[in-house]
Amino acid sequence: MLHPSRKPAAVVTGHAHRLAPGSDPHRHVHRLFWSVCPTGSWILKIVETPVPSEVQGLVDRALEIDDEDDDRYWDLVHELHRLGDRQTFQTTADLCRESSASRRRLGLNVLAQLGYESGRPFLEDSLPIVIGLCGRGEPDAVLVAAAAALGHLHDHRGLEALLGLANHHNSDVRWMVATSLSNCAGDPPNTRALDALITLTSDENSDVRDWATFGLGAQLDVDDEHIREALLARLDDPDGDTAGEAIFGLAARNDPRVIEEISHRLGQPDVGNLIVEVAAKMGDSRFLPFLRTLKGQGWDRTDPRGDWLDKAITACLEGPQWRA
Repeated sequence: MLHPSRKPAAVVTGHAHRLAPGSDPHRHVHRLFWSVCPTGSWILKIVETPVPSEVQGLVDRALEIDDEDDDRYWDLVHELHRLGDRQTFQTTADLCRESSASRRRLGLNVLAQLGYESGRPFLEDSLPIVIGLCGRGEPDAVLVAAAAALGHLHDHRGLEALLGLANHHNSDVRWMVATSLSNCAGDPPNTRALDALITLTSDENSDVRDWATFGLGAQLDVDDEHIREALLARLDDPDGDTAGEAIFGLAARNDPRVIEEISHRLGQPDVGNLIVEVAAKMGDSRFLPFLRTLKGQGWDRTDPRGDWLDKAITACLEGPQWRA
């Protein structure tokens, strides 16, 4: 007997396999394979195989990359965000229940901003899943993704879960808590959220301090002496970004104690544009000599946000944009 691959086409019996009722012919591929009948003759069978959905295809590719430092991973996650339909939600919610930490992390990254273009239609379904993955028994990478997701969901009901991670041993987890707290603090901000941010402004990790100081000083519209003291304590922070956020926060509150620090920094030829922006918004005439010196040095021609220098000079002549 000839091997099927060598049989002449004339002696091959074709067998047409029908699609299952309700199946989509565009969602299937047809695979051919040889089978022998009880009578000994060969027949060619056509068998349908489901094609993975668009959602599953994106998920599979993201899991194959599984590297949050790879832009391709986030391109796939953002595409899932944009799909934002029930199937995408269900697929990613199922990922959050998997035993694999990589799968749970991907599920959280998608749920964080799922359907953001259409008003986050799955917020109520997503929130308890994300909160449920904030338990201390989760791997640190999953906790980072969960804390980030709570920040993106912008819901005060996520606050308790974030507070539970505020003193976590892993600095990446604390950093993400500092990043997300202001979005979950509520309006007016919950005092426990403020206390946690104040504590995090003195964290041993500079990224944690930076984001906590930013959240406290710039993101939350609240002012009292405890907040000002926490910001003052960061003026001489060894991390320049953290110190800059402290200056910004104090200037926004028109605290006169920051004038000397701003003047000192404006006197440096490598002053950052954040300080020049702060000078513009405070509009204090005491800054004018320093600003004019920078103008003479051509600072505005070399800094990517050099237009703030002219704004600062004008503001210091005309008066502040921020008022007590």
